[in-house]
Amino acid sequence: MTTMMMIRQLLAGLRRRHGDRGITLVEIMTSTVLAATLGGMVTMLVISTQRQTAAGEIRMADLDSARVGMDALTRVLRTAVQPAQLQVGCGSCIGPASVSTALTAAEGDRLQLFANLGDPTGPFLITFAAEEENGKWVLTQKTQRPDVGSAPNFRYTPCIPKQAGCRISVRTLVRGLDWPSPTPMFVYRDNAADVLTPPGARPGLTPDQLLIVDSIDITLPVRTPNGVGAGGFLSATRVTLPNASTSVLATAVPVPEPS
Repeated sequence: MTTMMMIRQLLAGLRRRHGDRGITLVEIMTSTVLAATLGGMVTMLVISTQRQTAAGEIRMADLDSARVGMDALTRVLRTAVQPAQLQVGCGSCIGPASVSTALTAAEGDRLQLFANLGDPTGPFLITFAAEEENGKWVLTQKTQRPDVGSAPNFRYTPCIPKQAGCRISVRTLVRGLDWPSPTPMFVYRDNAADVLTPPGARPGLTPDQLLIVDSIDITLPVRTPNGVGAGGFLSATRVTLPNASTSVLATAVPVPEPS
């Protein structure tokens, strides 16, 4: 019902009550004020409902993004592998203590590993990281194939994605991250489920600690759109790395150059 319809109904009621005596100016003004107040209340209710609906839709989209991203992330992590398990005779793949490691970098917001994605050319070098994109935070996955002809001594030459000859592809796993966050995105545990903490001011685990990572706790903090609601929410899980801590006799990990 519009404001004009409310005024007409009020005036009609007054006419019926007063008959031919007419309507006073005070009654007309009172009716107008009441109708305007009711109309304003209805309008505010409609606007509030629309805002809450839009915020809920964005929130559900971010939650779905977190779920899909978490699934993609965990599937790759479970394929973490020591390169020596895929390629015997990797002469330049000697890691700490001459033991193979699947992880090459382990920080709170960045994780790099070798993954067995079923390609005969060798392990892929995968990097997961929180990055800023157009003023918003996303979780990205960079996937790099070994250099052509570099087996058995795998090499991963730094390059800019999408440039000719670059063997790095990039995809966005999760949008709408509430980042920076007091909760680390990645927490690393040994086979006793104890948390591995970087020593001192070091941002990531030491080479010796990389050797004993057995599982990873993943927490994806997702924002609340436009500040609506009681805060963001977390999508969390723990992933065990079945091949990461397997001791092998062959030499091990290629040390990738920084990308």
